[in-house]
Amino acid sequence: MRVAWAVFAAFFISGHAWCNPSFDLQERIRVRMDASLRRLTLIGLGLKFAGDSSPSESALRMDRWEISWQSSREGFLAQELGGTLRQKFFPGRRLEIRGEMLRSSSSKTYPSHVILVNRMGSFDVVGEMNLRDYLTGVVAQEMPSQWPVETLKAQTVAARSYVLAVRADRRQRDWDVESTVNDQMF
Repeated sequence: MRVAWAVFAAFFISGHAWCNPSFDLQERIRVRMDASLRRLTLIGLGLKFAGDSSPSESALRMDRWEISWQSSREGFLAQELGGTLRQKFFPGRRLEIRGEMLRSSSSKTYPSHVILVNRMGSFDVVGEMNLRDYLTGVVAQEMPSQWPVETLKAQTVAARSYVLAVRADRRQRDWDVESTVNDQMF
């Protein structure tokens, strides 16, 4: 289903009249994907933690890490599950992770760049993506694919207008929009 939406978005979003030519669809949108977690098992190809200087073993290897906030140490603890059972500690209230095919142990998918942000003993998962990918995900979640193309176009324009307006008001936050009905489904 997402492939059909990606084709639609690639065709419609790039270069049509409603798009401001000076606006870059590669602009980044920060989406709060999960809130108030105590731990997260993250699975993906070639996981790379920001600030980690150890060499990557293989970008083609499927990694599985359990990540938790450590209040006593003021940072994130990442423990590799399976394999060599490595542990890494990352001080600070934010941890950036990059990888391909990211998902949680409950099969929730994430974009290839996520940021874990501490919030008073728990943490939020914030996915960062370009506007094109965000709009593709929103329209796919909020509209049936069988609806007329003009309706899908109108929804895309509305979703774009909404995210840009809300983002301007939320610059001080760690995320621009939520992936729930509180903002737009993603």
